[in-house]
Amino acid sequence: MVGEQVFVVLNYRYNHGLQTIITTNYGLKALAERMVTATKDKDSGNDVQCRRIPSRICGMCHISWSEGGTFGCKGREAIWS
Repeated sequence: MVGEQVFVVLNYRYNHGLQTIITTNYGLKALAERMVTATKDKDSGNDVQCRRIPSRICGMCHISWSEGGTFGCKGREAIWS
């Protein structure tokens, strides 16, 4: 279900040439594997769409990698201890 919804949104934006910003902690291969694993028990037909998502991302996005830790909580380490 989730993989299908993500694919529908990305496919629509891809087909209409719309700008899209995608952020993730996963590489494209790991993202596809994670989505397939998350949906495998629920809907095996969703597997194909989950594997197409990284292809759509490659076709529509400029991919840039960022190395480092969590920036959203910088200076707030005490909250997590």
